[in-house]
Amino acid sequence: MTGVVTDISQAVLPDAGVEIKDIAKGTTQSTKTDRQGVYRFFFLAPERYTLTVTHAGFRKEIRAANVLLGPPVTVNVTLELAAEHTTVIVTGEAPLIQSENGDVSTTMNQKQISEVPNPGNDLTYIAQTAPGMVMNVENQFGANFSSLGMPGTSNLFTIDGLNQNDNGTNIPLLRIT
Repeated sequence: MTGVVTDISQAVLPDAGVEIKDIAKGTTQSTKTDRQGVYRFFFLAPERYTLTVTHAGFRKEIRAANVLLGPPVTVNVTLELAAEHTTVIVTGEAPLIQSENGDVSTTMNQKQISEVPNPGNDLTYIAQTAPGMVMNVENQFGANFSSLGMPGTSNLFTIDGLNQNDNGTNIPLLRIT
């Protein structure tokens, strides 16, 4: 059996993989096309065969072929371009951050606190540098900043984990003397 492997523009395809399988016996032989795109199988018994041709970037082509006594059988194969596709597989999903509640917190270290200018030595001034914080211009009950649109009296101040808010006004009990 012999043949030429080409693409749809009739350009020859060297190094295409060609495999022939004897349907009755299940045996296979394989070869590659030469520089002219030609493949050859020698001394095949008269049988029915399946011819499979593959090449990178092209669709696999499968053909049926009958080998009879006499001259060699010629099976030319034209390969079509493979359709390009990309598959993205997501194996997990990122969990929501604090999906149980809307609490927001920021931790600042001693160096960050000491390097931020603090006009008037206001102990709550550093909190205004955190994301979502704005200065409370109404200064209602002495609360200096608003967090993510909440009123200034909604802030909780802690020192070493202990609540430092006044129970009546809910503003910090921080007093400098």
